[in-house]
Amino acid sequence: MARMSSRERYLLDLQGWLVIPGVLSEGDVAAINTALDANVERRVDDGDHTGESTTLVAEHHRRAFRGMLEWPAPWCGPFRDLIARADLVPYLDEVLGRGWHLDHHPEVLDCLPGTDGQVIHFGQHFMQAGAWYVWRGGAMRSGMVVVEYLLADQPEGRGGFSAIPGSHKANFPRPHEITLWHQDQDIVRNPGAKTGDVILFAEALGHGSLPWRNDHDRRVAVYRYAAKTVQYAGGFHQVVMPDWVDELPAAQRAALEPARFYDKPIIEPDLSVSQPWDDYDPPPPALS
Repeated sequence: MARMSSRERYLLDLQGWLVIPGVLSEGDVAAINTALDANVERRVDDGDHTGESTTLVAEHHRRAFRGMLEWPAPWCGPFRDLIARADLVPYLDEVLGRGWHLDHHPEVLDCLPGTDGQVIHFGQHFMQAGAWYVWRGGAMRSGMVVVEYLLADQPEGRGGFSAIPGSHKANFPRPHEITLWHQDQDIVRNPGAKTGDVILFAEALGHGSLPWRNDHDRRVAVYRYAAKTVQYAGGFHQVVMPDWVDELPAAQRAALEPARFYDKPIIEPDLSVSQPWDDYDPPPPALS
């Protein structure tokens, strides 16, 4: 069975990400781009991801395609083909453990020249549900990893995926000015990669994107996978509760909800139920 090389294993553990060259063929990329171009009316403005940053702001918001797995044939085909690729199975097996699953609905980020960046998120100094990274007993394990299929070149230092190397193993809280890319900009790497390459990274890594400063559009298909013990997003399945659950108080119903991070009902100490939205950088648990 194919395995990651010792070089790849070292770089992924050290940096938190790995560039895997030549995963997609020219034909694969052409088929994906043709499907996107045929469904351009489905593309949406993805809003502002710069937060309070003044250095990540550019001329345009990024755009996104979603729901591609449900598009009519033949347009759904190229995206369904990316769900489980034989050439990526060894990487997912080694980082997530066998039994991983596609956790989120995929998306394609589509950026014009002069598109905003995104603030650094994750890379916390404490364990966050689902988005964690550990090394134990000679093996690395992550709760969730992201696979970015590049559909256009990403020249180094010119925008797109960026990250703070090693931040998936950080021990101290990240200063807010670094999150905003206001200070210590040199610690944020923006690696180069070619069309057809994959950038694979641990979700626990402190990552974001830099403004897209290239003459061509940026397109990248983003697929997120989780370990078999983790359900971070809602997933693709539907849960049907037995009728008697409707007879229960809210806290008891919440206790029966399936695992997920987004929109998971939270049972408060007074047995009220809240549904907080995902916070990329929540405060750490209080120390006694």
